[in-house]
Amino acid sequence: MKNKLFFLGLLIIIGFSFFITSCGQTVNLNDVQSRITAVENGLLPSYYKTGTTPAGMSLTDRMAHYYTPAVSIAVINNGRIEWAKGYGATADNLPVSVEAAPGSAYSYSGGGMEILHQMIEDITGTPFKDYMNDHLLSKIGMTSSAFLQPISGSLLARAVSAHDYSGNLVSGGWNTYPELAAAGLWTNPSDLARIIIEVQQAATGNGMVLSKATAGARS
Repeated sequence: MKNKLFFLGLLIIIGFSFFITSCGQTVNLNDVQSRITAVENGLLPSYYKTGTTPAGMSLTDRMAHYYTPAVSIAVINNGRIEWAKGYGATADNLPVSVEAAPGSAYSYSGGGMEILHQMIEDITGTPFKDYMNDHLLSKIGMTSSAFLQPISGSLLARAVSAHDYSGNLVSGGWNTYPELAAAGLWTNPSDLARIIIEVQQAATGNGMVLSKATAGARS
């Protein structure tokens, strides 16, 4: 699977300069969407007979051929990323959409947490994991916690692996989630207790990090 996925990505990178026609249709090179469509529907084989025009292959068909569940593409043009897009899907990557006016109702949203993640990085200029460590975790003594994917460093040796009902290790090791705010925290019960205590203390005006107003806010 890994080799096949790499091959498909390599094919896309090497062949991109030839995606100027798709199934006989001329592509408007000044239109980004036309170029995206050409990539999606005009994949060419790595070699073909001189003087022939091979039919363009669709990206989704190639993914199916190589048993590749998902592909992510980023295209550089004139020194910048012109467009990026993902194809296929996993259980955790549904599109983020607005379901209610902000503040009008409560419903946990992993996508919403990732928007907050990006806001923190955009505003502070600091990686999310470092900001959370410096402004929350270390301040309240959560020394066994980190927003870290994949897990590494001193926490790696202490991380518990998943086991099935027979007590056997689950093959493949830990899942790696790029969504740090939504699914990237490594912690333990003692550190989780510390954040609960911080909320309790903040509710009386004695929090080390949280304000009384924040602790008393209702969603």
